Amino acid sequence: MVNLTSHCKYCKTIQHSPPIKGAIEQAACQAILFDQNDNGCVKELNYGTYAQVDYIDLIGNELILIELKDLRAQLENKNMDDILTNLTKKYNDSINIVKASINNNCVPIQYYVVIKNDTDIVLFDNFFPIRKRKIDKHFNFVVCKTDEICNKLSTLGTRLCP
Repeated sequence: MVNLTSHCKYCKTIQHSPPIKGAIEQAACQAILFDQNDNGCVKELNYGTYAQVDYIDLIGNELILIELKDLRAQLENKNMDDILTNLTKKYNDSINIVKASINNNCVPIQYYVVIKNDTDIVLFDNFFPIRKRKIDKHFNFVVCKTDEICNKLSTLGTRLCP
């Protein structure tokens, strides 16, 4: 099992992928960088083509999964059902990876979808059906903007990363 508390090298500022133009949008807090494509902790675990969320955090055995999405960019090539299918795969694969390699007793307690701060209200409202659907029998997606994620995480008492 990987001990994340000893791998502070994976505590990274929560941020969206770099845009083609402009500045990278980031939050004011950190979480554990998870996605192997972004050089997260899964890279050293060799999980190949498994889909992964961007960041995770843990409170004991409670797992928090964080996926960042640029809805404008996503909706240029996908519809809402495609986005939901992709999110569900990322969350489920990530849970399996955490259980197999980090904490086999983990229980997912929150699924965050972090959208860019400048996401217009129409896109956000169109995303509402996804926010209402459940990823599993117990939990809904929580959709928030980049500048809101730190406050949401702080209410959960998480801080593997400062």
